[in-house]
Amino acid sequence: MIRTLAAKILGMEELKKFEEILLPDERQKCFLSINSETGDYRQLTLKDFHLTAKSIELKEEVPDKVRSHFSTARNLLLYSWFYYPFNVTAQFLALFLFPMALPWDIL
Repeated sequence: MIRTLAAKILGMEELKKFEEILLPDERQKCFLSINSETGDYRQLTLKDFHLTAKSIELKEEVPDKVRSHFSTARNLLLYSWFYYPFNVTAQFLALFLFPMALPWDIL
């Protein structure tokens, strides 16, 4: 009990309980999708996360090794629905891979 309370106060991450594995991370409730035409809003869904990850693509010229690691970043983005800190890891990996995806003939 004290450890759980400390985790909430200090923001420490803990292993999700087995029963909660397939539930969205509570922090996802802070994010909304807003329709710019109507002003209507709704909470994001797992499908939104999948559509976002699917929409981020690399050009065919990018080496397969980089494309494979980039797919890991996209999957981390998708699974951040369940565990929010995966979002940060996904962004870090994508930024790390960015220079490797650039064509070297532009230098």
